[in-house]
Amino acid sequence: MSLNKDTFYTLLIKIPTLLLNFISSIFLARWLLAEGRGLYHYLTFNADAAALLLGLNLPAGLAYFFAKQNIDREKLFGLTFVITLFATCSFALLITALFYTQAAPLHFFIPEAYSDKALIAFFLASYFFLNFSNTIYTSILQGSIQFKTMNTAALVLRVIALVGYGGVYFLELANILTLSLSYKLAFILVIHALSYLTYTFLFLKTVPFQLSLRFSFSKDIKPFFSYLNITYIAIIIHFINRRLDIFFIEQYRTNGTEELGHYAIATMFTDMILLITTAIPQVLLPYLTRLGKQEGRVHFLFFSRLNTAILLVLSLGVFVCSGWVIPLLYGEEFALSVTPMRILCVAVF
Repeated sequence: MSLNKDTFYTLLIKIPTLLLNFISSIFLARWLLAEGRGLYHYLTFNADAAALLLGLNLPAGLAYFFAKQNIDREKLFGLTFVITLFATCSFALLITALFYTQAAPLHFFIPEAYSDKALIAFFLASYFFLNFSNTIYTSILQGSIQFKTMNTAALVLRVIALVGYGGVYFLELANILTLSLSYKLAFILVIHALSYLTYTFLFLKTVPFQLSLRFSFSKDIKPFFSYLNITYIAIIIHFINRRLDIFFIEQYRTNGTEELGHYAIATMFTDMILLITTAIPQVLLPYLTRLGKQEGRVHFLFFSRLNTAILLVLSLGVFVCSGWVIPLLYGEEFALSVTPMRILCVAVF
């Protein structure tokens, strides 16, 4: 496929994907309520942030080098295996050590108010591996210009979430099934596990997998980690910025976790806007690494302007409509999400 066709189809598939994601988020929020949604946001953000730090920005490097093809694919898979093993084991050991010692830093990952810390610790470690693995699959498919599989996987994973969260919401609404917050987290983990298994199946059907652990320092390790270092500092700054939001809400608001649930809905909407606009650079990156400087510049300028226009329209739309959309779809309990959402719309643009 050409750059224009890949961009068009990726943008096209984003519409049903984000629609499904939007509907499933409504079911999830109504099922968990504000406090549960806040806890879920707190846990998943901390796990994702740890993946960014311990994963050494691996997904960005995979997308670039699979597209550039100046490191053997077998060695790229080997580096992926080593870094994923290091990151997952490090995080699991850290959470286990903090749980058994009940050291103060445990509250950085798990709010103090929750007694079932064993289940939450297991949720954190499992979610870390499952979500980090899915991110790696996406990066490899992106670098390999396998956008059809990448977009299909995104759509299928949204269907799994919609069926799962929609099902338990209606079961609870009909008083057939009522779960405590701990069991709700366990069920969410099952959904993530099903998504991981589905993505693994689709990935292995598309990408030939062969692994080599024989690395050359000058030809493999040095260029790979040199590229990762370029954006690693930016990722740390982004992590600190997002973590400060959670810190201020948790420390300076009366119902920290509940109000974090309101903030989670606000950030989810702005993240969805960014997901649409990242479709263009997602497709553009592997092509730009293979195009000449002048041709690449022409494509870059055109798609940058298109991306900015889409971002402006979506930000304005969410800003204007959020006042009645949030209470209508998520319930009055989440009406307090409107103000932070409007602020974030301005910040996103």
